[in-house]
Parts: sequence; structure tokens; C-alpha cells
Amino acid sequence: MPLRPEPANARVPATPIAAGEATGERPGGLAVAVLWAGALRAGTLGLVSWAVLALLAARLPHGMAALRAAPWAVWPLSPASGAALVLVAAIWARGVRATAAGAVAAGPVSHGRRAAFAGGLVAIFLALQSPIAALAPHSFALLAVAHLLLRSVAPLLFVLAEPWAVLGRGLGLREEALARIGAGLGARLAWLIRPVPATALFVATAYVWQQPRWQDSTLDSAPAQAALALSLLASGMVFFAFLFDARPFDALPVEAPPAPRGASLGAKLVMIWAAEVANILLGYFLTYSSLPIYPGFVRHGLIWGVTPLANQMYGGQTLWLCDTTMIALAAMLVIYRWASHEDRTYRPPAGPAPDRAVLRARQRTGNRKVVFGLLGFVGIILGVMAATVGVYEVKYHSAVPRAGHVSVNQIPG
Repeated sequence: MPLRPEPANARVPATPIAAGEATGERPGGLAVAVLWAGALRAGTLGLVSWAVLALLAARLPHGMAALRAAPWAVWPLSPASGAALVLVAAIWARGVRATAAGAVAAGPVSHGRRAAFAGGLVAIFLALQSPIAALAPHSFALLAVAHLLLRSVAPLLFVLAEPWAVLGRGLGLREEALARIGAGLGARLAWLIRPVPATALFVATAYVWQQPRWQDSTLDSAPAQAALALSLLASGMVFFAFLFDARPFDALPVEAPPAPRGASLGAKLVMIWAAEVANILLGYFLTYSSLPIYPGFVRHGLIWGVTPLANQMYGGQTLWLCDTTMIALAAMLVIYRWASHEDRTYRPPAGPAPDRAVLRARQRTGNRKVVFGLLGFVGIILGVMAATVGVYEVKYHSAVPRAGHVSVNQIPG
């Protein structure tokens, strides 16, 4: 779903969100009244959501006994994060209505974008307030699933939803304000939304939080859990925003020249390759390590009769396979969008039909280049991964003489 710049002079007519006159000007007193009314509605909705979630959380089962008996019934509802999700959903719905009712050049928000945004909210909810969150301190595999939802699934869906201008309209911002905010954010974040910084942030966030000290802190501390969730979301948003050319705000001045949509396909594939290799190496190390390195799970209590080493192995495998699959899915979407763009760009112009045999020969040549290029890229990825794993094995066995006599799949009972 490519971004569609929306002209700044496309105004939203009188609605509950933007009650402007035909000229687009709004008296100062009315603007203040609208802002106060919106803040009052948001505050009321937040308080009601907080109260409902607090009452539900008090009535739902909790504790280790409930987890062992019926883990699917333990929902650790948090009034703070739950109310925040409700408010974001309400702002989005308000923005969707304003976009549909207003004279916006891009047209109403498509069903695909709506589904993508809803899916992102659901992914965050599952990671923070479902039985996955309740079981995460007792199972490294489910903690890895929660990290996957926050770092890859939710950011990817949000980026595909292109939500920025819609959320701005949900907050009552006019198109001129959206354009100014977008230009300001674009200038301040230009250094970050680049191939090297975006990839480095995405990889470093995962590695930092997998350090034993920081990992265990997230199991015990609510502030550490909040920092973990926000950092994973932010790093994923930056990474996938660059891959899919999503800018902070898609409302641009109508006179602005068309800007390039990010880097080339090759640069994006290198980003994907770097993220894949980093995930594979981290998952490989955690899966085949001979010693458990996360005492926090033992302190909280392991479930389902797994040992500390088995718990770590299952978590490493989940991190290895699921994160790698999500990034591979993003790679396929990037290639699909690039191919669709190529089809639109190089479509034969109107006029006399070209010779069918010549056109077919050109298509075969182009398709052959794409196929061999992708096969070569996959071969390079597999070769680098095999060489890296081989070097790791040699270094590991030379550093630990007894490691060669220990089966990595032998889990002590």
C-alpha cells in the first residue's frame, strides 16, 4: 500500500472533529472550545476504560496456581496500557470518519489499512495483557513471542496502515498543521530513518534486552517492562518505516516536489539480510548454549516441568524461527511492492501495440535477471550464515574443551 501524499489545501468540512468555515479559518474562541471538548471526551473515555479494566483485573484469576491450572484464563489486564490502547483506537476511528467525510484527495481509508491498524493494536494487547504476558516470566519461549509481537508484528502492521495523517485528523488537526508537523518531524528524524541507523537500532534493541541482567530486570520491574515495550515498538517502527517508505506524516504541501521514497531495493535487501543474520546468530547461541544464563525464570518459577536449560533452548528456537519468519515476510512484501512499481513504471505507453515477440523477449530477460539476482542474494545469505555458524562452533569448542563431549540437545532432567 504505497503512501499517498495529501495536499495541504484539502480541508475537512464541518464535522465533530474539525468545525471550520468554508474558508478554513476558525475563530480563536471556537478553536479553544473544540480543543477543550476533545480533551474532555478523551479524559472521560480514558477514566471509564481505566475503571472497567481495573474492575475486570480484580475479578480475573491470577497467581502461579491459576497459571498451572488454567493458564488461558489468566489475563493480566493493566488499566494504564489498556486505557492507552482504547484512546488510540478511538482517535483512529475518529480520524477515519473525518477522512471519509472530508474533501481529502487520498480518499477514505481503505479496509486493508483499517485491518492493519486494528491488527497492530491487537498485537500490542496480546503482548502486554493476554495470557502470553502472564506466562512470560515463567517461559522464555512465550517471552520471545511477546517480544516478536512488539518488535515486528505490531510495527509492521502500523506502518502498512499509514496511520499518521488519520491520527492527526482524529486529534482535530487541520491539513496545514499536519504538513508543518510532518515537515518538522521529517527534518529531525532524517538522520535516523536511514539504512545503517535503522538496522543498527533494530538489531541492538534485541541484543541489549537479551543480556541476562536486562532480561531479568524486565521480569521484576514494571518500569523496565514499560521501557522494553516502548523501545521494541520504536525500533521496529523505524526499521519497517524505512523498508516501506512510510513517513511520519503523509500530508505534504501541494506545491512540494515529489521526494524519493527511500533507498534502492538492494539497500533494503541488505538491511533485511543484516537483521536476519543477527536474529539467527542470537537464536543459535541461546538454543545451543550448554549453560542456562537467565536465573530470573527460575526465581519466578518454571512451568510445564521444563528445566532451566530447556526453557532457554525453547526461547532461543522461538526467537530464531519466528523473528526470522517475520523479517522474511517483510522481505517478500518489499519485493512484491517493488515489482508492482516496476510494472506500473515500465508499462508500454499508449499507442501502436509493440511487436508481441519483442515484448515477450524483453520480459523474459528482465524476469531472468530478477530470478538470478534473488537466487544469488539467497545464496550469499546462506553462505554467510553457514560460515558464521562454523566459526562460532570452532571458537566455542576451542574455548571450552569439554564442550565437544556435551550434546547440545541433551537436556538434564
